[in-house]
Amino acid sequence: MTTSYRDLQLSNLVPHPVIAESVNASLAFEDPQHLARFSDEMLEVLQRSQPAHVVQEKPKPEHDVQEKSQPARYLFFAGWRLFHELRRRGVTKICAVVHEGSPPHMEAWALMAELGVLSAAGNNERYRTEAYHLLSTQRALWPKIFSGDRPRTPATALERLCGISRAAAQRIANPADTQLEPSLLEQILNETREQQ
Repeated sequence: MTTSYRDLQLSNLVPHPVIAESVNASLAFEDPQHLARFSDEMLEVLQRSQPAHVVQEKPKPEHDVQEKSQPARYLFFAGWRLFHELRRRGVTKICAVVHEGSPPHMEAWALMAELGVLSAAGNNERYRTEAYHLLSTQRALWPKIFSGDRPRTPATALERLCGISRAAAQRIANPADTQLEPSLLEQILNETREQQ
């Protein structure tokens, strides 16, 4: 399958349907202040060093004549992390790897690429939380992501992916603001304290 690098209009890119849910989930974890610290030049270097991966959208047969007059649209499936900030700054073009056809197992490919980016940013708590969410919901991909012994829990998978300690992974898996139901012993001790 052939690929080419091209500059494309950012306005002509839309998420590929197989990864739309992942794109929406990543927006929930996005920290706009993190990228706002970077200069336009830095963002351009980051985007070009990790270009978007796209396939050209196929025109629908019933709209074929009408579509020819409009610019080609591209479906992106990786490398979208900077799009929101680039749009906010008025950047109109991005660098993209244009695939002739969809890679086999595109959803798995896109999720593994996203997890790779998140693992590289493993020192950022927000990205670790997003990586934990992806690992929790995509357990079927673990054999493709990890070599050797497979992790047994999402927290262990996060630990291995981001190179963090078990305690750090457990804090992300069980955040402090989540109220865990007290054990029977804790309930008895609490009742005893209240009675005193």
